[in-house]
Amino acid sequence: MARITYDTADAAAFEASALRREAHTPLQLMRDDAHAAALARLRKAAHRETGPVVDALDLFVLT
Repeated sequence: MARITYDTADAAAFEASALRREAHTPLQLMRDDAHAAALARLRKAAHRETGPVVDALDLFVLT
């Protein structure tokens, strides 16, 4: 298993403003109330967090 990290956005504020639910299948699977609560947490974090948004992928590597 390998973990790869990468910057998703330069700042949480950009991520919060640019996030489109219809563009992400996992977000479409969330209940509306759960999505609204998660988006509210992201927007709140965008006001206090600085630096890039870092995401991680866990990859199963066959050699």
